[in-house]
Amino acid sequence: MSQNTQSKYNGVNDSNKFNSLALPLFLAPYKISILSYTASMVSTTIGFPLDSIKTRMQTHEYRGAIHCLTHTLKEEGIRGLFRGIGAPLLSTSLSRSLGVSIYSDMKPIIDNLISPIFQNSDRLLLNFPISFIAGGIAGGVVSIFACPFELTKIFQQIIIVVNKENHFSLKMNELPKNILQVSKSITKYEGITGLYSGFKWHIIRDATISALFYPMYEMIKIGLQYSITGQKVDFKSEKFNTFGKGISLINGAEPSKLQKTLLTISIPIAGLISSLFTCVIAYPIDTIKSQYQRDVVTNIIRVQCGLEKLPISSGQWKIPTREIYRGLAPSMIRGATTNVIFFSGLEWLMGHIA
Repeated sequence: MSQNTQSKYNGVNDSNKFNSLALPLFLAPYKISILSYTASMVSTTIGFPLDSIKTRMQTHEYRGAIHCLTHTLKEEGIRGLFRGIGAPLLSTSLSRSLGVSIYSDMKPIIDNLISPIFQNSDRLLLNFPISFIAGGIAGGVVSIFACPFELTKIFQQIIIVVNKENHFSLKMNELPKNILQVSKSITKYEGITGLYSGFKWHIIRDATISALFYPMYEMIKIGLQYSITGQKVDFKSEKFNTFGKGISLINGAEPSKLQKTLLTISIPIAGLISSLFTCVIAYPIDTIKSQYQRDVVTNIIRVQCGLEKLPISSGQWKIPTREIYRGLAPSMIRGATTNVIFFSGLEWLMGHIA
């Protein structure tokens, strides 16, 4: 393999490859998992306040995002916006890392199954169904791990609001304050299966988001890069994925400063568009899940107060209305922000760490 070809394959040009860092050899097989976890830790922390506002608006009546924000700051302070961040810092970061790894590993498997059937198909177009299937599998598998953690996050985000709105008698020091206390309360009153309350909607949501996001992200990014350079991405690389495979050589020559800038911008643009689209599509499912889990939290507090549980509907799909999209704006901003930061960070790390 020539030096130019090797540089192109690695997505790192000759001018900066010597500045790249390298993982220890024993960690090399886990490169994509480690780097995606690192990128997710940053994006999750930045986007968490918006996630908190989104959940509160889905499960309670507020006049709008600003009203929810000011009310939360007044009643709970700045800590209220970060209440429950411990669970997603662990689960979301690990879930993203696991999801990207499963997605990357599934693509060559699905490619080997599908490609013989569509031997004469364009590789760029064939990437869409391959990414769709791999993304759906990744989202579904990850939801098995993530569901209990997301329930504990929602529990902590809304428990104070639920306690006040229903005029329950629990004092602040009687409410669960961390992941372990919340998990203990859930299993005590709902059993171990209580940690998977709303799982049906959770797995549908995650599989839908992943199945749509990955192919859109890759197609948009690759399309933008092709329009900038006129050079197609080689899909015959190992694991049939494009993470960190930025175009560093154009017809054997260094891209111009403008082309480098546009190539860099193509990543956040792809993440932004894909995130906004999947958010709108999956948001009704997320709302049904959050409302069901809110009712579970309410019943737990009722029992703690010596009251009987209320019957809970498992939720059913219905034509989306304005009400079911309540909290969409902060959710779109949060999703766009976290995905742009995550994938930009992941692509940069994949291209600069050997």
